[in-house]
Amino acid sequence: MIITRRSRNCRSRKIKSRGNGFFRGNSVVPAKFIFLRELFFRFFFFFDFLDYTKNDGVFIITPRLYYFFYPMDNGIWKFDFYERKVSFKILRYGLYFVVVFAVVIALWGLAKHYQTDTFAEHGLVENLQLGLLFLSTVCFSFLALRDKFYRPVLFFLAGLTAFCFVRELDSFFDKLLPVVTWKFAWLFPLLALFYAWSHRYEAKAALFKFLDSTAFDLLFVALIVFVPLAQAVGHVSFIRDSVGDFENMSDIRRLIEESLELVAYVLIFLSAPEIYFSLIKEKH
Repeated sequence: MIITRRSRNCRSRKIKSRGNGFFRGNSVVPAKFIFLRELFFRFFFFFDFLDYTKNDGVFIITPRLYYFFYPMDNGIWKFDFYERKVSFKILRYGLYFVVVFAVVIALWGLAKHYQTDTFAEHGLVENLQLGLLFLSTVCFSFLALRDKFYRPVLFFLAGLTAFCFVRELDSFFDKLLPVVTWKFAWLFPLLALFYAWSHRYEAKAALFKFLDSTAFDLLFVALIVFVPLAQAVGHVSFIRDSVGDFENMSDIRRLIEESLELVAYVLIFLSAPEIYFSLIKEKH
């Protein structure tokens, strides 16, 4: 088998690089799109870009290496603006799926090591929930300060996550504030609603744009996981009526409830970057 260095097509088509792009004729392709969009696919379809020539019973294979440095003129991997937008959304949702799946696998590993202490009151999973709620509050507040148009909606989301953060620490605040207890957390969403009402005309437009976005879809999935699944399926009566009574019923209840709540909080946290990419960055 004889492998030549260059093919006829490569000799006949002159490719030269200047600055930030690769030039062929009058067309210019930015270099930053070449490896990200083309090299991955062409690595797996490399044999489609080989020249096979049979000469006296000998196959001559000439790899067209310039395909790795220049995209097809009208190939299927050449995307327009809408196709790039949808592809980026699919990539984001794929990353969200990987993150949620990794969290569930991590729960399995933690439960195998720490057993019932993983889901105990003030245990490891509950501390992870507090961390996610705190990060979500910080992210929503930062995005609210960054973008004026969606500020009423983002302040309200930050108020809700701050409320959930205090609610998870109810026993701590009950001892710290015996009169008010944890219920002072209602101030956070109420203040956010007051701010939204004071900017109600801007808030109305921002709200409807938010409700039509993929970020709201992600938050709605988190709401489904948090309320019907975590609170209903994780209820003792639901478990007892479904599979009977067990000696460690409270441990099973905490396992189901805390795991589903953690997944819901992960989805809420992931909605912050989704808001940035699907709403704020797209607007600009």
